[in-house]
Amino acid sequence: MGFEIATSILINASPARVHEILCDFAKYPDWNPFFKSITGSADWAPHEGQRILLWKTALLGYSFPLPATVTRVTPLSTPPRANQRYELRWGGGMSILLNIAEADHYFICEPVPGQPNKTNFKHGEIFGGMTSYAINPVKDLILKGEYERFNQALKVRAETWRE
Repeated sequence: MGFEIATSILINASPARVHEILCDFAKYPDWNPFFKSITGSADWAPHEGQRILLWKTALLGYSFPLPATVTRVTPLSTPPRANQRYELRWGGGMSILLNIAEADHYFICEPVPGQPNKTNFKHGEIFGGMTSYAINPVKDLILKGEYERFNQALKVRAETWRE
């Protein structure tokens, strides 16, 4: 039995723009307080099945690597379509056979009906495995705040970013 952290925020930018920022791994160091970088694919767009290494910022500014695999990417439409829903997901874990730890991290960009330049952004993670029992007690105290800081940084980036 695991648990989920689920957050959301309204962003004054189109779902296509928000998704484009999320998929631009090379620019994560410019704005992202949660992941300082993603290696393994920084020069090209993510695709399903791609292995990546997430550099997560921890206490005292240290970073540590988390291996993951991109499990879903809703491709950018060319040109972007109104009312398009975008999604980026990656998952990872340690020793799936032993069920030690597993996670499904998701980012969903949904259009706001009748407002093409607004995005309902949903961001969360589903945790499983034995270590989820140790993490569950601190999820609201520590982890949820980190996800909300990520959301706020993404909102600022999307609402002020110019090509």
